[in-house]
Amino acid sequence: MESEGRTSTDTYGRLVCMAYIFNLIVGTGALTMPRAFSETGWLLAVISLTVLACISYLTATFMIEAMAVANAIVRFKTLKSYESTSNQQQDNMTSPVEVQNDSVNQMRNDEALAYTDHDERAPLPVNGSMQSIPQNVLERYFEITEIFEMGRMASMFYNTWGLRLFYICITLYLYGDLAIYSTAVAKSLRDLACQRIKDNNSISDMCWPDYNISQANMYLISLAIFIFAVGPFTFYNVQRTKYLQISITILRWKAFGIMIVLCMIAIINGHAKGHPKVGDISEVPALFGTCVYSFMCHHSLPSLITPLQPKKGVSILILCDFILVQVFYNLLSMTGVFTFEVVKDLYTLNFEPSMTPSVVPEIPYLQYFLLVFPILMVTSNFPIIAITLTNNLRALIVNQDSPWWFAKAVVPIMALIPPCLIALLVQDVDLLVSVTGWATNSNYSILRCICWCRDPVRHSGITCLSCKT
Repeated sequence: MESEGRTSTDTYGRLVCMAYIFNLIVGTGALTMPRAFSETGWLLAVISLTVLACISYLTATFMIEAMAVANAIVRFKTLKSYESTSNQQQDNMTSPVEVQNDSVNQMRNDEALAYTDHDERAPLPVNGSMQSIPQNVLERYFEITEIFEMGRMASMFYNTWGLRLFYICITLYLYGDLAIYSTAVAKSLRDLACQRIKDNNSISDMCWPDYNISQANMYLISLAIFIFAVGPFTFYNVQRTKYLQISITILRWKAFGIMIVLCMIAIINGHAKGHPKVGDISEVPALFGTCVYSFMCHHSLPSLITPLQPKKGVSILILCDFILVQVFYNLLSMTGVFTFEVVKDLYTLNFEPSMTPSVVPEIPYLQYFLLVFPILMVTSNFPIIAITLTNNLRALIVNQDSPWWFAKAVVPIMALIPPCLIALLVQDVDLLVSVTGWATNSNYSILRCICWCRDPVRHSGITCLSCKT
């Protein structure tokens, strides 16, 4: 599933790392947040979002600690293996003095830290103990220098059933992700293509007056166009380029900035029509699913944290990112719920051209740009998620006896068909986000991160000292 363990060679500073994490968290899930605020109530939503942000941050620190312990486990096993070899060589030599022994032991520690043993599943020596290792060397054991992806850590810390549960949960999460992307793009393409004859159109209304194509059929056509255009990339290895990331980042901030500014103009000019309720406790579960999905970054932390230099205070860095995301979500959602009387499931649809005057300034270029924005965002992310899902399925069901065509052709199709079927049956993006976030993210991510902080102790006898970093 994941890439093999490797040492990070390209490094970057804290500001770049913060930007990557921020862009990872604030994705298309942010477009469903205003609807959740509107249904839950603005005050209760802010409180719930704060609590969920704290939980997500806590589990993110668990992930970092598990990464540090994984590095320490590999180094400790390497040291014991090196000591065993050195002791055999010294049996043929005369006994050195005690001072020389100390020098040799220190040299062993230093050399072991520079070497990486990739056999993580080999058991630690029974007599091995980190109590005898000097403090300055012990701290180096927990340095995060080698990338330990989630699949690799799962193979280290979990038994067979735990590993299967991991693959099942992450596979369901990726299926939900692809279903959300497919639905969001199909709805955006339909609304962009169809001529708006009246407000509050239903799916049975015609897309154009002169053509017998309903909006429901246009949704199916849009979904088919998107899948046939982007789906083939699932059969190949597609990697994001730096320039694509920069371009999408600029477009993302441009779109979010436009929506916030337009709503603030409407509120300042007194044109806003939103009167959100203070709180509705019955809507908290749906908000919880949406918020957990929007704060999800744990699966990519290994690739983002490992190249960071220096890593001192990395927990504070992530805390700053979560605070910024919290402020951003509140700003985007609060301006939306106080501006619009009805907040749609995909927030950009509130800015689409309408037959009646809009409460926000109507600028055709900005209106169509906001309609295209989800398409641009998802088109760049969909192949990556689909390939990740394909790799997960291959790791779960493909073995050495499987024919080549099964892994190369059948498995990618298995990754594409279920999200398409879900998108055909469910067109409510907010519902998909809530179900995906609640069922596969909120429950398992917390248990997973706790187990990854607990299981290394049971696995190796090493105390989780990485919290010191």
